[in-house]
Amino acid sequence: MNLYDLTSNWQHVYDMDLDEDTWLDTLNSIDEEIDIKANNIGFLIQNLTADVEGYKKEEKRLADKRRVAENKIKSLKSYLQDNMERLDRKKVKTDLFSFNIQRNAPSLQLTDEQLIPQKYYTVETVRKYDKQAIKDDLKAGQVINGAELKTSQSLRIR
Repeated sequence: MNLYDLTSNWQHVYDMDLDEDTWLDTLNSIDEEIDIKANNIGFLIQNLTADVEGYKKEEKRLADKRRVAENKIKSLKSYLQDNMERLDRKKVKTDLFSFNIQRNAPSLQLTDEQLIPQKYYTVETVRKYDKQAIKDDLKAGQVINGAELKTSQSLRIR
């Protein structure tokens, strides 16, 4: 029986009009089953948490490997381009690959931002709230329209 059904059964028995001994025995037996289900859920959560930690480590390991491969690609391209330029060869063609050195589209480099005319500036405003200050003021008893402190509950597993 699943936890939902056990909870429903417990509530149903709780609402029944039985003699006290039968009522307590039945509720206790359902409680024991609920404890077993909760224990199993705890083990499942513990295993999944360990899986998540393993996935995080693997993500980091793979990201590191990706960066190494990207750096190798960049280095090999630069190595080939440098040697082609030293030989004054703009093209190299093999049976499998064609290598060409060509001009890239122009890119902008700002050499002195102070000298750029004002008409090229845009103003971007980003509205951010200092949530910690709002929280502190609300805790101190201030009333702030549009904000309130909210208390919630969560399951803790030890």
